[in-house]
Amino acid sequence: MSVSEGSPEGLSVWHDGKTVFTTAVNTGIPAAPTATGTYPVFEHLTSTTMSGTNPDGSHYSDPGIPDVSLLQRR
Repeated sequence: MSVSEGSPEGLSVWHDGKTVFTTAVNTGIPAAPTATGTYPVFEHLTSTTMSGTNPDGSHYSDPGIPDVSLLQRR
């Protein structure tokens, strides 16, 4: 899997050396950037609620986010 943080942000998934899936992604914001590196996917959710704290201290809870891949940091 490869994620591009350029404009537009995107994700490509490979299997056996061939691209099998591409999609748009959101990698974060300058105040809370996504860590760069290579990480294995340990779980894929077809839909989930994403919640947390924004850099300004406000909270968010966004239900129904599709196709979420959870990565394990090494």
